Amino acid sequence: MKRRAFFAGAAGLAAGLAGGAAAAPAPTGSVNTESIPGAENWNNERSIPPEKEKLLRLGGVFGLWSHVSSSWWRYMNPPEGYARTTGMRITHLWCVDREAGKRLADRYNATLVDRYNTMVGLVDGMFIDDFLATPFMPDLALPYLEAGIPCMFDRPMTSSMAGAMKVINAAKRTSTPFMAPSAYEYLKEIEVAHLRMKEIGNLAAYEARNSGTTLYQYILHGLWFTLKAMGADVERIGHRTANPVDAPGVTVLEHRSGGRLIYGTIHHAPMKNIMCSVRAYGAQGDFEVTATVDGRPWYLDVYTYLEMLHAMERMIRTRTAPEPIEYTEAKVRIFLSLLYSVFEKNGAPVEIASLPLDWDAGFPKGYQNSYSEEIIQKYRDALKGR
Repeated sequence: MKRRAFFAGAAGLAAGLAGGAAAAPAPTGSVNTESIPGAENWNNERSIPPEKEKLLRLGGVFGLWSHVSSSWWRYMNPPEGYARTTGMRITHLWCVDREAGKRLADRYNATLVDRYNTMVGLVDGMFIDDFLATPFMPDLALPYLEAGIPCMFDRPMTSSMAGAMKVINAAKRTSTPFMAPSAYEYLKEIEVAHLRMKEIGNLAAYEARNSGTTLYQYILHGLWFTLKAMGADVERIGHRTANPVDAPGVTVLEHRSGGRLIYGTIHHAPMKNIMCSVRAYGAQGDFEVTATVDGRPWYLDVYTYLEMLHAMERMIRTRTAPEPIEYTEAKVRIFLSLLYSVFEKNGAPVEIASLPLDWDAGFPKGYQNSYSEEIIQKYRDALKGR
């Protein structure tokens, strides 16, 4: 099974969810190996010729804090002593704060540009990476999507379905792939869960756990992990918490699959050495998978971040998104519906399909590094006159 394949149940919100990702094309130059003994029988792909091998050029729209600047940059622009682990390199960037941008450009040995939309023609793919500025992320990406440049958004990509549809419609109009991932969607435990689901018969219920403290940062990870494992055929969702920003809290999901109503829960709280888990109950048994953290410095590299970044690289090179656009739309709508439950309904369940298109969750609230009005105005000024 390919790691980039996904499992989803019946399509409650978007047609195509149950179909799965498109099969990868046959390797170029593959040969019939039925009569060849040994390893060639199962690994017959051909290496890219050296003269055709190249590093992809990446641009970035970065804020004062981003996942690229905190963690991911060294997988693409490795410092001394680190092996190259992707075929991508950050070559250009723009930052909402000029001085912070200069520091990032120096750190990455990259070129700092004057405007967020001037990297068209200079890069093969883009990071739109400022989770603290989610209302602006769709507009920041439009010049690149319209130019046919694949984009990777730091989750959740938008603060409203109106913003999400800007991205989706631009991508469809120009046939440009994009992705808005959580690293938890690429955990090895997802694939294990997909295999185990085949053994337990019809799903009856599940309970998931997610280690985290903040609504936007970690509750999203646990939610999208659970959807990838259990399916995105969610009809209603609610989230109960005493504090609309911090854990603990509990999410209740109602799925509709094959005419059957399925209930699931996700408990959010800080947990030692656990990232997330899910236990599923079916007509013929049950199972549990748990993603742990063991403290070794390479653990997150191998088991969390790299598979996601490799999916980004495949997307740019093959111009094929790692998941159907309908699945991305569904998971974003489900997360925004959770926020709608928290901020507008005091935790009561809300109908996913009835989430108002123009409802906006606004900027992430309650964080120590939440943006001041001065930084927000810098974004507004940058987007003027596009």
